[in-house]
Amino acid sequence: MMRGQDRKVFLMILTVGLICCSVAQGRLSIGSNLSDFSASDTAGERFTIDDLIGHPTLIIYLRADHERSENLLFDSSQWVELIGILDIVAISNEPIQGSYNFPNDIRILLDTDREIYGAWKIRVLPTAVFVDEKGIVQSIFKGYGLNTGDKILAEITTFTGIGQPIAATPTEDEFSGIEDASIRHYRLGNKLWDEGFQDRAREQWELSIEKDPSFTLPWISLTRFYLALDDVSSAKSKVDNAMKIAISYEALILSARCNIILGNLENAEENLEAALDINRMSIEAKLGLAEVYLGYGEIADATSLVNEVLLMEKTNSRAYYLLGRAAELQGDIAKANELFKMALEIIFKTQ
Repeated sequence: MMRGQDRKVFLMILTVGLICCSVAQGRLSIGSNLSDFSASDTAGERFTIDDLIGHPTLIIYLRADHERSENLLFDSSQWVELIGILDIVAISNEPIQGSYNFPNDIRILLDTDREIYGAWKIRVLPTAVFVDEKGIVQSIFKGYGLNTGDKILAEITTFTGIGQPIAATPTEDEFSGIEDASIRHYRLGNKLWDEGFQDRAREQWELSIEKDPSFTLPWISLTRFYLALDDVSSAKSKVDNAMKIAISYEALILSARCNIILGNLENAEENLEAALDINRMSIEAKLGLAEVYLGYGEIADATSLVNEVLLMEKTNSRAYYLLGRAAELQGDIAKANELFKMALEIIFKTQ
C-alpha cells in the first residue's frame, strides 16, 4: 500500500467517513514501538504496523484548518522527494473538507473518535513521530515553529546517514546578558517555541509571569500556546489576565478568537470592533468580524467585509474560506467547495 518505487503516499482529504482505530495504551515515548498501531481509512484499507516495517516513516498527528499543521504537512511532502526511503502518514483528529490533489501526495487517516490522540497523550498539534524501519520511535516533535522543519529533516537525514546532528536546545545562558529575569524567561520561551519545544516554552513563560505578573507579553504567548492545544478555556483565562493589565490590539484579536470558538459572538464582536478602532486596516479584525456576522446569519455584511479584505490582499486564504462558508450557508454547495479549494490552493502555493 505504501511500498513502491517513488515511496509517495496518497493524499485523501475527506468530507465524511468513519474509521476504526486501535493503538497500544500508554504514553508515546522515544524507544517505544507501534506494534499495536492500526487504522482503517474510509476506503476500507487497513493500515497496520506491517506497512511501517522495512523503511523509516514520519507519522504526523495534525488538525484540520490549523496553520502549523498545514505548514508541516506541506513541508514534509517535499521531503519524500529528498529522501527516497521515507514514507509519510498523517492522522487527523477531525474530517478535512474537500478532495484535492497536491504535489507529493500524503495519505491522511482519520481519528475522529480521538482514540489515537488519547492513547498517545497528544497535547500539542501538530505532533510528528519519526519511527525507524522496525517501527521503533526515534524522535517526537511537538508543534511546528520557525526551525522545527529543519530539526525534523536533520533527524531523519542523520538517522539515514546523510545528515548532520541536530542543534542543541536553547538555554537560559543565551540570554544571560538581560538583567530583567521576567524578560529573560519570556525571550527564552519565544525561542523555544520557535524551535519546536512547546512544553519548555510554556514553562519559561510561566516563570516570566512569576517574576513579574504585570508583564503582559507572556500572558499573550500562553494564550497562543493553549489555543494550539485546543484548550480554549485556558487560553481565554490567559488573555483575560493580559487584558486586565492592558488592552492591546493583539490581546483583543486573541480574545475575539476565543470568544468565537466558545460561541460568545457578542463579546467577540466587541473585541474586534475595538481592534479596528486601533487599526482600521486590520485584515485579521475584518475577517474575524466577518466570521461573527456569519455566525449571526448576516451573510451580506460578512461578504462585504471579506471583499474589502480581498481588495487589500487578493491571495488571503481565510477570505476565500469565509466566502465558502457564506456560500454553504446559502445552500450553494458547489460554489462553497470551489471556494474551499481556492483557499487550500493558496495555502500550498504560498508556502
